[in-house]
Amino acid sequence: MDEKKRQEQKWSELEAYIEDELKKTRQRARMADSFDEMEEIVAEVGQRLQQAILAASVEQRQPGRRMVCKECGAWMENKGLTGRKLKTSLGEVEMERERWACPVCGASIFPPGPKVED
Repeated sequence: MDEKKRQEQKWSELEAYIEDELKKTRQRARMADSFDEMEEIVAEVGQRLQQAILAASVEQRQPGRRMVCKECGAWMENKGLTGRKLKTSLGEVEMERERWACPVCGASIFPPGPKVED
């Protein structure tokens, strides 16, 4: 599957996830015993949705065709998609990104990172 189709599929999956979460949240909020409980439910769901949207946003910004090593200036090699967890202000976010490695000095990055070269 090409990158554009993969990204479109990811966004479609995200949209379905958001719709499902909203339906579940509506049901949970109806059963809540208090405003405070509703607030906790909404905050919990909101954080999960923010994390999912952030991961999808990062995944769509793949670097492109070529990258230059920040350490030695050599062209880096794309090592394919790699899963990664990042700690953010929204909590831990899981995503898939391309990993790039330098065949000269061994430096490795998981973009976003240095400027993309065409």
